[in-house]
Amino acid sequence: MRDVPDTSILPETLMARRLYRLDALSDPFLRDDRSRPEAVASRAATPVEPAAATVPATATLFGMAFRVDSAEAILRSVAAAPATAPRLITTANVDHTVVLSQDPAFRAAYAGAAVRTLDGMPLVWLARLLGARAAQRITGHDLLAAALSAAPAPNDRIFLIVAEEEVGTRMRALLARIGHPASAVAVAVPPFGFEHDAAFGRTLAQRIRERQALANPEQAADTYRAAPS
Repeated sequence: MRDVPDTSILPETLMARRLYRLDALSDPFLRDDRSRPEAVASRAATPVEPAAATVPATATLFGMAFRVDSAEAILRSVAAAPATAPRLITTANVDHTVVLSQDPAFRAAYAGAAVRTLDGMPLVWLARLLGARAAQRITGHDLLAAALSAAPAPNDRIFLIVAEEEVGTRMRALLARIGHPASAVAVAVPPFGFEHDAAFGRTLAQRIRERQALANPEQAADTYRAAPS
């Protein structure tokens, strides 16, 4: 069946793409190197004190609510939700907004997510322009660091989806350094374009389900897009 574009979100998509053209070097978030495994491990080394329960801060973009409070608050609320299905967290960037307007399966993955965050600064700027003054960037790296900030529990399971074997090897070493045994960590290196391979997506999703694991948000939306069941 032919995919039908969602034209209702096109105005916000176009605005986000225009904001993307602004000078990225003016944004300190885009100048740091938070994607390195060492940066994730460094931030994960400092435990975060639990905060008092509050009403989650959200911004509405593209017809969906995005959490704009903190990675720690997001993880606490997701952990407290009933574990009746995979609790997917998506981290939106400008590229995602384009795909959301074109791909029904990707929209369904986003719509079914437990939480959505704003990863790209152009989306944060857009949210602020539309009235969510407190909007802030919450990336997959922020979420992973927050998830690993607590002392490892005996039943912890982590599933990393990475682009290269070297990254997986370095992450295994760093996780072992903070107390996660090798048996608790699984790594997958999917081929380029795997999000368009339904069979591969189902296999990968099943591997994550079998381990009952925490998977990194960077690739999770594409996994569930390829395997929506």
